[in-house]
Amino acid sequence: MKQKKLNLLDHVRRNYRSFLLGLFSFIILALLVVKMMPSFQLPSIVSNKLPQKQNVAPTSVPKNATVQNKKELLHTVQSGESLWIIAEKYYNSGFRAFDIAIANDLPNPDIIEKGQTLKIPVLDENQGEISPEAASTSKITESTQSRILQYTVKSGDYLWKIAEDVYGNGYLWEKIAHANNLINPELIHSGNILTIPI
Repeated sequence: MKQKKLNLLDHVRRNYRSFLLGLFSFIILALLVVKMMPSFQLPSIVSNKLPQKQNVAPTSVPKNATVQNKKELLHTVQSGESLWIIAEKYYNSGFRAFDIAIANDLPNPDIIEKGQTLKIPVLDENQGEISPEAASTSKITESTQSRILQYTVKSGDYLWKIAEDVYGNGYLWEKIAHANNLINPELIHSGNILTIPI
């Protein structure tokens, strides 16, 4: 048994240069394979930046878009695009990615493929008006000095629901997020007081 161990150690000592050369070759090969692989980045419809400007209708028509009818455009997905990026191109607001996902009945809005054709909805101009029923609700207090409402968040509330209660339209949740400088609009807590712009 001792003889076998000595032979193995002796063999390694004599061939250590071959071992080091093989190890070095393996590391170089592994680095080349990793570098040649395309970098995968999952698209995301959530971002930490808030839109600076809110437009309801598409503001521009990129060259890879075609007009289908007055209510929607068609967009061909390019490499590296996500719904957020596409929404920023058409609406100047990535938050409108949800509108695109709904219009296309996407099971997973995070997964779109290059070459895929998406419908880009043209949203109604009157979105953003507060319905009389929503304005008279008891859980909202109005500041008399300015046209701003204060809303106290209850357990189970989320921005879509609050926007539906206040404006009568859930799509306007981004207005609330922007007015309150929310970094993560999905994270609001019971007891928070939100500013609701009119």
